[in-house]
Amino acid sequence: MHDVNNHKSSRVMDKLGLAPVRTARHVHLKLLGDVYRDELVRRITADEWLTR
Repeated sequence: MHDVNNHKSSRVMDKLGLAPVRTARHVHLKLLGDVYRDELVRRITADEWLTR
């Protein structure tokens, strides 16, 4: 997962082959206090990773 506004993290995950699955809206980031952000959930299967 990464913040939808974090374009550098998005680029890294693209390069690693992680595909977007869904957007988690209004995620509470407890470690940052009373902060809520949208997060992009990504995934890669074991087969996709092994065939890279």
